[in-house]
Amino acid sequence: MPFPNILNKAQIKEFDNPPIFKSEDRKIFFDIPRALENEFLEIRNNTNKLVFIIMIGYFKCCKKFFIPIKFNEKDINYVVNKYNLEFKDKKLKDFSRTNIYRYKDIILRHFSISEFDNNAKNLLKQEARNVVQKEFKMRAIFQGLLNFLCLKKIEIPNYNVLAEIITNTLNEYEKDISFKLSNLLDNDKKDLLDDLLQKIQTETIKGKKYNLTNLIFN
Repeated sequence: MPFPNILNKAQIKEFDNPPIFKSEDRKIFFDIPRALENEFLEIRNNTNKLVFIIMIGYFKCCKKFFIPIKFNEKDINYVVNKYNLEFKDKKLKDFSRTNIYRYKDIILRHFSISEFDNNAKNLLKQEARNVVQKEFKMRAIFQGLLNFLCLKKIEIPNYNVLAEIITNTLNEYEKDISFKLSNLLDNDKKDLLDDLLQKIQTETIKGKKYNLTNLIFN
């Protein structure tokens, strides 16, 4: 099954990019927490200071990290001016991955949030199995996984990671149901069930609502 339509293209773009701040938001989110002031002062390079502050601000807002080339220019200008940073290259194309990982670790520890690693991914897969047994609407499953990550204080990954987990879980759930029913149905009823599941899968991928009675009898 290809990725189902959980979010539309505009929503995916919004999810995978930094938040759009108003001027009042910047004052709140780009204020360095006191506990991180020493970490900030120990950074000697102005570009590194800029990236560190903006990573903090975005993570405060949405519990996610974004690569520097995605930083909003207005946010860059605000931080440069607020902290008197001499900074020329606003594209941040070649910023060190090592520093990104180091700042990410500092920020996660400060906010007591766990990294989205393999252990967290396995936890989320298990939660997805629980959710799909109760809910079949794509958006509800997606939101359920986000709620779980927030509850467990785990970093939020990008959209494709979540969509892949949901898709794989639905595939596994469909196979499990088919296996259990295959032991209860004769061949004619199995063919009818196969047709029904194919219709459900097709309508789900299209993002359409379906009526189970119509799918069975049409």
